[in-house]
Amino acid sequence: ANPRWLSYGVSLACVLVFVLQRLFFPWVELAGVFSKELVALGEWWRLLTANFLHAFLLHLVLNAICLLGLGLLVERSLGSARAALVMAASGLGAMGGSYLAGYQWAVGASGIVAGLVGGLIWLEFRRSEQIPVIWRIPRQLFVGAVLAESIVLLYVPGVAHAAHLGGFLTGALVTAALAPPE
Repeated sequence: ANPRWLSYGVSLACVLVFVLQRLFFPWVELAGVFSKELVALGEWWRLLTANFLHAFLLHLVLNAICLLGLGLLVERSLGSARAALVMAASGLGAMGGSYLAGYQWAVGASGIVAGLVGGLIWLEFRRSEQIPVIWRIPRQLFVGAVLAESIVLLYVPGVAHAAHLGGFLTGALVTAALAPPE
């Protein structure tokens, strides 16, 4: 049996950190937000902690729902330990994308979500038998939905596109490296 604790845990961690953000504003944000300058000065933890901070309630809710839905699929397909590596690497890839793009500030778990999408697309095309049949979405619908959302997000101000891309690519690559052989 594969207990799927990870997706619930990461979502819960985001909620708890959001509560702390509101209780101890602005100190929690200042301690953990991604800042290119502070990362360059050696505050590397921000590449991780910024993934758990959220700018506003809807930002948190959307990311938590996606973490649960997509995370449970990846976790069911790869197991909790491998899914944890995919999520962690995706979060680092997202903030790495933010760094390379020159973002001065970034927060949110959407880079992890993008990494889960990248991992699921890789699984769909390379190891579709890993995804439970009852949960599978027709390939064209899944890829079409991802493309449509990406296009829509291009027109939403304040979205960290480089973070999403960094998370997506990292999630796909790490899933490819960790997926059990056929």
